[in-house]
Amino acid sequence: MPEWTLWTDSPALALHCARAARSLGVQLQPEVFSDALHRLGKATGDFHALALSTEVGDKALRALVSLNARQVPVLLWSPQSQGQGKLAALGFPCVLNDTQAWATLLRLLEEDLEPPVNAPHLDKIEKAALQHFVRKKPSELGLVPGDDGILCFPTPATPLGDVRSLRVALEALDARTDRLSRPTMPHVAGVDAQSVLDVILGPPRTLSDPSSKAALAAYDVPLPIEELCASASRAAAEASRIGFPVRVALASPDLRTSEHPDLIAERIENASRVRDVYRQLMSLAKIRAPKARTLGVTVSATAAATSLLQLRLVSLQVGHVFCELGFADAHGRASGDTTYVLLPAREPHIEDALSRLAAASLILPSARAERKHVLARLTDTLLRLGTLLNDFRAEIEELTIPQMAIRVDGEVEVREAALSISDAFERSLVAR
Repeated sequence: MPEWTLWTDSPALALHCARAARSLGVQLQPEVFSDALHRLGKATGDFHALALSTEVGDKALRALVSLNARQVPVLLWSPQSQGQGKLAALGFPCVLNDTQAWATLLRLLEEDLEPPVNAPHLDKIEKAALQHFVRKKPSELGLVPGDDGILCFPTPATPLGDVRSLRVALEALDARTDRLSRPTMPHVAGVDAQSVLDVILGPPRTLSDPSSKAALAAYDVPLPIEELCASASRAAAEASRIGFPVRVALASPDLRTSEHPDLIAERIENASRVRDVYRQLMSLAKIRAPKARTLGVTVSATAAATSLLQLRLVSLQVGHVFCELGFADAHGRASGDTTYVLLPAREPHIEDALSRLAAASLILPSARAERKHVLARLTDTLLRLGTLLNDFRAEIEELTIPQMAIRVDGEVEVREAALSISDAFERSLVAR
């Protein structure tokens, strides 16, 4: 039997992991360090495992992305479950708050068992508990019931754990993403890099929506037809040119419309009303934040949407951009319905990530042709956003998209964006 090296940041967690491993005869050598992730990144050899008692943030993701994820079982001990989805997107088999199921996961990796498994000797109740992880047409060789409800692998008799632990471990293996089949980060032709640098260079700050969209436009990210207007008369003229009804929203780097939804007016039907809305929004902004910078308003074409999404993208290392995706409407935000994907990714990977959302049907239509079209447009948009962050990973800390619409016609458009700029420019001045 191989010996696993457990890297953990918690002495108590190391003790509980060792007990669970011992119950299945798994050989485990715990190593406790406050910088367990850093130590694991420098470790050599096979059979390394990880147990963390802290939430998985961007720093942890950057440390983990370079590892052979498929062979590093992870235990997260945290009241929140977001980390499990994040690690699965990186390809790690991950168990949440369950040391016994994690020990079973170690056993499955030792035996090189992947779902679905053969289970010809289990009874109907045990097979039902394992759900779709049981092979429909099993061979004779497979899981067998052992003593005290422990299931075993028969050659030789190797305890795997009880039915519940086995199901959780198989779910962890099934949820991980295969990073070996990922494409390389694409190249977007025709990008004027200097035009992007003209927008993003400067001190650390969060760009306004119009400035952020200027950088996105260089990568042909789909944006609504809109104009930034600094006066009521200009707003009315642009609305007439775009065509009514229009959407009018305050443009300010300090007052985000995603945080202040009353600073948006939808479906304005005439020029007179546009002028009134302009004055109302500017007045409201001044009352709410007297020192806030205001650029005017954006006047946008109105298009009906089937769903509104919110995204957050960060660059982990060269060629790897992590994307967090959820719903932007009030109910979606409150539910915390979120999924994760590591870019670049092909359409099947993105479809698999979206299918993990509880309300995935709001994004992906049931009709095959419509579903394929929406998925193609989403994939193209995500790859363009990922390429932007990869190309300017030193200058851009993260990209937040508070609102991306999937329109009724299946097209995608980014309605609001915010680029957070790093201190790369200031560091370059010091270096000189």
